[in-house]
Amino acid sequence: MASITVIEGIQVTAELTGTQMSRAAVDVMAEGLSRYPDNDVLFALARCRNELRHRLTQADVIARLPRMWPPAAEAWAQCPHDEWQTVVWTQEATKAYAVARPLLEDGDKYGARQAFTSAYEAAVAEAITMGRQAKWVVSLGWDASARHGPIAAAVERGLLSSDSAYALLPHIDDAPPEIVRQLAKRLTVGGER
Repeated sequence: MASITVIEGIQVTAELTGTQMSRAAVDVMAEGLSRYPDNDVLFALARCRNELRHRLTQADVIARLPRMWPPAAEAWAQCPHDEWQTVVWTQEATKAYAVARPLLEDGDKYGARQAFTSAYEAAVAEAITMGRQAKWVVSLGWDASARHGPIAAAVERGLLSSDSAYALLPHIDDAPPEIVRQLAKRLTVGGER
């Protein structure tokens, strides 16, 4: 069962968004959100209080959980432009990109984006229904010298652990000095995420 803090957070957020909720409805929502860490739920509820202009729903909270899926347009923008580029993206984005890639190779950028969006949204909806969180993966591009930036940014955003970053960057000392400093700072300050 969710902690009392989450239950209170739901009640306050409901009140501030003009949502009438019985205690039973609050309990059901809290139970539905209990598969996620309390801190993540509280973070999402705070976003709901700041962003919602309509009644609070459980889907609103889930969509705002940290480490969840980016919107389709953002996920599309994260896709690699070529095999040299390193990207950090969700498993659902990799599957959707596999659907879109043949269209891209045929030069149909519009069709590729539409196919990606449709496949991505379906995959994310299925993952949410199954209660899974986004799993971020790295697709290493052929340009080893350009791997440091995307991986360091993913560590900063909490998408990758510091151990994962170091495993992916065995030659960290070969990176540009500013990237080494930034990554070292992020990994020491942020620690394991």
